[in-house]
Amino acid sequence: MPPSDLTLFEKLTGGVGYPVTLISDLEIVQSNPGVSPRDVTGWDGRLAQQALKSEFWRWWLKQNPEEHELQYVCIDSESEFIRGFYKKDFVHESGVPYTICHDHGDLLNLSKKRGLASIEGNFNRDCEIIKKVFGRQGPNYAFSPTPVIWTSKVWQDLEAGYLNPNNITIWDAIREYPNELHWYGESVLHFNSIPLLPRNPLFRVYHYDWEFFERQKSGECIESLRLEIIGLLKQSNWDYEMDSGAQKYRKSFLSRSLRHCKRWFLKTLG
Repeated sequence: MPPSDLTLFEKLTGGVGYPVTLISDLEIVQSNPGVSPRDVTGWDGRLAQQALKSEFWRWWLKQNPEEHELQYVCIDSESEFIRGFYKKDFVHESGVPYTICHDHGDLLNLSKKRGLASIEGNFNRDCEIIKKVFGRQGPNYAFSPTPVIWTSKVWQDLEAGYLNPNNITIWDAIREYPNELHWYGESVLHFNSIPLLPRNPLFRVYHYDWEFFERQKSGECIESLRLEIIGLLKQSNWDYEMDSGAQKYRKSFLSRSLRHCKRWFLKTLG
């Protein structure tokens, strides 16, 4: 969060009953000697948060110099756990973190049924861009959704093997290709920093409102999902019910009315 918001979050997390460490985005930026706060001032928040998540390991290791590796779970704010979770959900018994890596079949098959060919086209296009960076040929993989399990080993190898030789930082890389999940996943495949232990998503993600209602009609519910996954993720770009304050009114009255009509149509008629 910005330094100006620290006090607000301190009040919100003060009584949760377990320790919470709050970190300003400025602290993470300053942990990289190759990045100046001036260089990233004014960045779109959607891009900046990708770089900040990707750089968290650097801040942590500087705070804990006796440690040589950080494994961490990266989770988005829209996430909702629906059952208990354990270390074994994220890390193999060998100590190697799982890598979320799959063919995106659930979404691609559902979008084909609805005649939305652009979704598969966009997915394949984005995959080919980052594969070209690493010179990889072969299947296209999704390394999403969050939560994802990351290790500093992979980020360090990306820096040593690609970023530094090209005289760029992860901020530059994300500005060029804004998908931190693909940067990490393709780095796992390219540098072999850790054994690849692929696993399917930990959460059910609903990328679109039509996807959410389609799956509900097929009988999908929290009770059935608990057998397979540990949480849900509704993308905030369509699940406006989670907005509050000024964000709640980011759309005009007419826009909100049209949105409700569209939702009713999707929910009742499909």
